[in-house]
Amino acid sequence: MSGKNSGTTSGRSGGKIISFTKSDQKSSDPKKDILGELLDESGEEDTGDSESSFSNLFGNPFVIEEEEDEYEIHHHTSSQPEHILVRLSRQPLFWVVAVLLMLIALAAGWNYQMSRRAATQIRENWVVEMKENGTSRFLPFGDNVVKFDRDGASYYNAAGEMVWSQGFEMMNPYADQNGDFLVLADQKGNHFYIFNLEGCTGSGETTMPISRAAISGKGMVALILEDTTANYVQFFNRSGGRLDIEIKTVLSGDGYPLDVALSEDGTILAASYVYLSAGTLLNKVVFYNFSESGKNMVQRIVGGFEQYTGSIVADVVFLSQKRAVAFADDRVSFYSLKNEVSPELTQERFYDKEIKKVFYGEGLVGIVTEAATGMGNNQVDVYTASGSLKMSLEVNLTFTDAAFSGDMILFTNEHECRIFDAEGSLKYSGELSGSITRLVSAGGNGFIQIGGQTMRRLTIR
Repeated sequence: MSGKNSGTTSGRSGGKIISFTKSDQKSSDPKKDILGELLDESGEEDTGDSESSFSNLFGNPFVIEEEEDEYEIHHHTSSQPEHILVRLSRQPLFWVVAVLLMLIALAAGWNYQMSRRAATQIRENWVVEMKENGTSRFLPFGDNVVKFDRDGASYYNAAGEMVWSQGFEMMNPYADQNGDFLVLADQKGNHFYIFNLEGCTGSGETTMPISRAAISGKGMVALILEDTTANYVQFFNRSGGRLDIEIKTVLSGDGYPLDVALSEDGTILAASYVYLSAGTLLNKVVFYNFSESGKNMVQRIVGGFEQYTGSIVADVVFLSQKRAVAFADDRVSFYSLKNEVSPELTQERFYDKEIKKVFYGEGLVGIVTEAATGMGNNQVDVYTASGSLKMSLEVNLTFTDAAFSGDMILFTNEHECRIFDAEGSLKYSGELSGSITRLVSAGGNGFIQIGGQTMRRLTIR
C-alpha cells in the first residue's frame, strides 16, 4: 500500500517494525539518502491494511520536504531501524528535558542555600510606644504577648494594638498559659484572674495563700494553696467558680506540692511532691485522672514515679494532651499518657553538669548547660516531646532569655540576639536597635521586639 505523507512513518504491527522508504528513485538530498540507507532493509512484503502514520504514533519526529514522494511499506525483523528512529526523534527532547531538570535542580539548590544563610540586615516595619515599669513582664500569648505587672495586664496583637486591658493589685503576679487561656495569680496572696484572647473570663478569691497556679487549654484552673498544717490543690472553672475537686496533702504523708500542671482538656493533673520517708526528704511525680476513666482509682491517682533520689523536680509541664515533662536538677523525665490510666516513663536524660536553664514550647524542650569548649558559650540540647534528641547547638552568647517561638529558637540579652531555625541553622546574630526585654516570632522572617518603652515589628534579611 502506498500513499502521500509529509513524514517518514514507523510503528509496530504484529511484533514487527513498519517503515516507509522511497519506491521509485534515490533522493537527490544527501540527508534523504542516509535516511533511506538506514531504513531500506530486506523483509517480507506486508499484506496488511494499516495506514497509521508515524506522526500519529510518535508525534512526527522529522519531516521530508518533498510531499509528492511515494513510499513503500517494508517489514523488518531487525530492531535497528526502530532504535535509530527513536534515537533520531527523541534525542532533542531528551536534551531539552535534561536541561530543564538541571535548571530546576540549580534553582532548588539556590533557594535552599539562601534559606539556610544567616540574615545580615534588619528592617523596621513599625514602632509603637508601650509603657512598662521595672516589674513589667511579658509572656507569649496569642499572636504576640501579654504584658503584666502588679497593677494589671494587657494583651497586644501582632499589629501592636492593645486588644484588652485588666487592672488589679497583686504583690507578686504569677502566670501560667495553656493554648488560648492564661491565669494570673498573686503568689502569697488570695486573688487570681483568668483570661482568653478576648479578655477576662473570670476571677476568684481563695481563703488560703496561693503558692502556684496552672491552667488547662479550656480555662480550668488548679491552685496550690498553703495552710499551717496541710496543703491543698483546689480547682476552679473559667469563670472563677470553685469546683468540687480537692487534693489534700501533708509533708509526712503524700508530701508537699512543689508544682502542678494541667493537660489541655483539664482531665489530667501532674504534680511534683517532696515528702519525708525515714527522716529523708524525697521527691516523686504523681498523675491524677479526673475523667470518667479515673473515677475508680484511689484518690484518682493513676501513676506515681519515685526515682528522683537525691534530686528535686521543681517544674512539671504538659507539652500536649498525651505528653508531659518533669524537670529535676540533674535530669529531664519524659512521660507518655497515651494510656491515660497508666502513665509511662518513656525517656530520662541525665546531666552531670549544672542545668543552667530549661525552656519549652511548640512540642519541644530545651536544656542549657555550659558548652564543652568553655569560653562562656552555652550548649543547648533540644528534645522532642518523646525525649528524642533533635539537635544540639552551641550558642556564643550570654543570654538572659531563651524561647521556642513559632518555628524559631530565640536567645536574647539586653542588646543582642541569636536566632536559629527549626533545623538549627543560624538565621541572625547581632545587636538590635534599642533594648530587648522580649523577642517574639511573628512568622517567617518577622519578629516583634519589646523593650525601652516601645514595641517594634522587625524583618530580618
